[in-house]
Amino acid sequence: MSLLLSLEASDQYCSAALHEEGNLIAAERITEPRMAASLLAPSVKKLLLDNHVAFSQLRGVAIGSGPGSYTGLRITSSLAKGICSALQIPLIAVNTLTAMTEAVISRHGFMFFCPALDARRNEIYFQIQEPSRKIVVPVTNLVVEKNSFSEQLEQGPVLFFGSGARKIADITGHEHVTAENIQPDAGYVGVLGFEKWKAGQFESLEFFEPFYLKEFIAGRKPGNG
Repeated sequence: MSLLLSLEASDQYCSAALHEEGNLIAAERITEPRMAASLLAPSVKKLLLDNHVAFSQLRGVAIGSGPGSYTGLRITSSLAKGICSALQIPLIAVNTLTAMTEAVISRHGFMFFCPALDARRNEIYFQIQEPSRKIVVPVTNLVVEKNSFSEQLEQGPVLFFGSGARKIADITGHEHVTAENIQPDAGYVGVLGFEKWKAGQFESLEFFEPFYLKEFIAGRKPGNG
């Protein structure tokens, strides 16, 4: 039995989910922003209790590994490492933006899919995938300007989604922009986490660090940190 716990707190909200063989069993989602520090661990306990699952039954922990909120990523990483270390089970890291794309990849009519997280002011974290799931622009950050994404938008409709999507629509004003506020979610992290679990793609508990993309600077908030 491949029972996996998944954690996600890369943006404003946090969530935890249980998957068996890559199929979602149940999830706990916190709709209050920036509450991972106080609510994520209790949510995990509630999730397991409500579904009659003991910690000892878990076979791995998958986390949304970033980019995103410095604070949220640090919390999920620390919690996951603690669980994995105590149970001697593997840690699996899943690109947050790739996991977000799982929510929309089956949608038709778009040339590209672009998950985008707000990184303060006019900056975003993003990547771009084709409907085939091929990544054509890997994870990076960008200050959005009027002509941003012109190469993709000239080819046809692009779906931008996440906390930074509205910013892209407002600044570019392009007719081929569709913007939706889809949040990172542990439910999709677990789907991709199972594929990595099957392939034995695990992280070192000693050396793993989330993909912060930008270093934390005291007194300033990277992303929604």
